[in-house]
Amino acid sequence: PEEFWEDDNVFKPTYEKVFDYLSIEKRLKLINYRLGMIKDLHSLLEKEARRKHAAYLEWVVIILIAVDVIAKCVRPVFYTYIFDGFRDYAARSGGGGVDVRESSVLSLMRGYDL
Repeated sequence: PEEFWEDDNVFKPTYEKVFDYLSIEKRLKLINYRLGMIKDLHSLLEKEARRKHAAYLEWVVIILIAVDVIAKCVRPVFYTYIFDGFRDYAARSGGGGVDVRESSVLSLMRGYDL
């Protein structure tokens, strides 16, 4: 209602008495203290979550590097095994003297650092 907004001095003494009676200042201090503790706990949990996520990403990078190293080590052996079979097949089927293994390996591995 408009009566509350028109004149502050009318209800100010009542407001101050209720404020003192309900110990609002003490309650506000307690609430602010508890909210501060919650804020500190939240920041601690947030830092821990970020740390765990960073550790997870580091392991993902380590695993990807390991997979890449293994793939680079296995690739020449794999290609040699596969294309030896092609060479033997070409020799048995009369491949016309073309070295299938060498031409296929070179064409597939062009651009790779071994």
